[in-house]
Amino acid sequence: MELGNTSFNTESVPAFYHNNQVVIPDNYMTSEVAFHEFGHAFIDAITNENKALFNNLKSQLQGSISGNKIIDEVKKNYPELVKDNQLTEKGWKEAITTALGKVADGQIT
Repeated sequence: MELGNTSFNTESVPAFYHNNQVVIPDNYMTSEVAFHEFGHAFIDAITNENKALFNNLKSQLQGSISGNKIIDEVKKNYPELVKDNQLTEKGWKEAITTALGKVADGQIT
């Protein structure tokens, strides 16, 4: 699938959020994927409108074992979202939406 100048396919990613559009193939429609992908729009809004809340969400991830696992997972899977071994703002957005999906699916509380 081609969206603007970015190419995605379900072999490289099961679903994605790009330019305010969520694409989830039927075979990947789970609560985890849906909450993760639709969560991007909400986390973008929070980042733009309420930095204190965004920073609180970051702190909550850093303060839990499951959150630190997610942070490490994002660092490993998305090296382009890491600078000086720290997540960039986009990296934090990915970590927060990953956590949201896992909470929705009951993998973490």
